[in-house]
Amino acid sequence: MKEKNKNVTKYSIHTLYKNFFTFLNNKGNNPWSDYCKYYIETDEEFFSSYFQCFTYSLRMLKERVRKTEYSHYSYTDTLTKRNPPERIVENIIRKCISIASVNQKVNAYIIIGFFSADGFTIKVGGKPVIGIGLERMHDFSNLDIITAHEYAHFLRICYGFKTENLLERTVNEGIATHFSQIILPEKTLPKHLFLTNAEFNRLLLKKNEILNAFHQAEGTGFYEIMKEKTRVKNFLGYFIIKEYLDSRKTWTINDILRIRSLSFKQEKFNRNSPL
Repeated sequence: MKEKNKNVTKYSIHTLYKNFFTFLNNKGNNPWSDYCKYYIETDEEFFSSYFQCFTYSLRMLKERVRKTEYSHYSYTDTLTKRNPPERIVENIIRKCISIASVNQKVNAYIIIGFFSADGFTIKVGGKPVIGIGLERMHDFSNLDIITAHEYAHFLRICYGFKTENLLERTVNEGIATHFSQIILPEKTLPKHLFLTNAEFNRLLLKKNEILNAFHQAEGTGFYEIMKEKTRVKNFLGYFIIKEYLDSRKTWTINDILRIRSLSFKQEKFNRNSPL
């Protein structure tokens, strides 16, 4: 745990993924009971909130647990031992705290789930926490960006911003991408957007079309018009925020983190409009 000046900038990294391997190594004739004992019950408060956010049937989860074997995750186990993810997460959180912090402890949970995203932010005990899911990672080359990206979401929740519709989610993704660029300026834009170079270049050729369609649809009808992959939301959000910031060169990162999910009907992202 660390503390910076008068601001509470303490953090904790919860390595719950290690308990998942404990479950795999102790899996017996009652896999579900062992899963609960060695994994879920090690942090019931977190997993209770997690399962409420990532909803899928108990029957589906039990079946997945029954079929899960150590061999399915042996590569991940080797990877975490060779390059512990908690070190990467901790280093980035410390860097994020040095750039922007709030009067609240930062909790980051590193897990192995079955259906979760690589990075997510949920509330546990009424407070936001950062979640990292290792199950789909073949390496940790993007883990630093994922952590910085989710830290921005964490701050936005701490500031009271919500993501109740498509517009708010798109703006949030754009802000988080700009934030991760500030934390890790050496990484390329496609990486910050979680896109391959080919995906990024394809979208870049259609950037004006995408932006125009989004503006004309006033946000909510965008996906019906474009029929693009989900991650176009990151691309779109980034360029919308970039457009919004073009005449705000003096803005600090804290200004950016407090951008409201603007209404296109009210402002149309007018570059001279107030925050």
